[in-house]
Amino acid sequence: MDSCFNNILLVILNPLLYISLQKNMTRLFLSLVFISLVTVSEAQEKNNYCWVGAGLGLSVANNSILTHLDLGLTYLRKDKWGISVKGETNKRFTDRTNGLNRYNGLSLQGCFNLHAGTEQKLILKAGPSYGEGIRNGAFKYSSTEPVFFGFGKTKAVYEQTHFQSYGILLSAEWLRSNHAFSWSIEPYVHLTKKSYLGFAVRLNLGEL
Repeated sequence: MDSCFNNILLVILNPLLYISLQKNMTRLFLSLVFISLVTVSEAQEKNNYCWVGAGLGLSVANNSILTHLDLGLTYLRKDKWGISVKGETNKRFTDRTNGLNRYNGLSLQGCFNLHAGTEQKLILKAGPSYGEGIRNGAFKYSSTEPVFFGFGKTKAVYEQTHFQSYGILLSAEWLRSNHAFSWSIEPYVHLTKKSYLGFAVRLNLGEL
């Protein structure tokens, strides 16, 4: 096994990542950034590819639209199959309705490239996930907060439920390779306690 695969195993087995997930998503992302940069800087074997990708997009849940941010590390062996580990955070634009308010999670996916041996890759991904989040429930009351010279901002307050959940993350990533930098598009469906779907545009760095 090459160094990229070994480093991904370190990500999966490192208990600090799961502690970070429960306490601070920033720590989780910093841990993934450090391991990813070390990984992609090392030489790879022929036809084995490894890259780190940062994604920005939108997630849609029942009655909610959320901003999506993720950081992932992907390994493809013989340009055909591999694994991907990803940390993500989703936060809604406004608290004015009930529904999913926030979700932070970590996932491990198996990968299969349908276009092996070409510059274009279409990678199908599926695997387990674990995360925590907040869901807005019933409306409680509204309050007005002072903003500027007597003008106020009305804020709706909802009951909130914190949850932790295992799930399954399904996605498909399309990208062009043979470049140190590349971009890709990845639609996804996350089946969890509070399921959602969406897409992310990704910037990738590494052996492609």
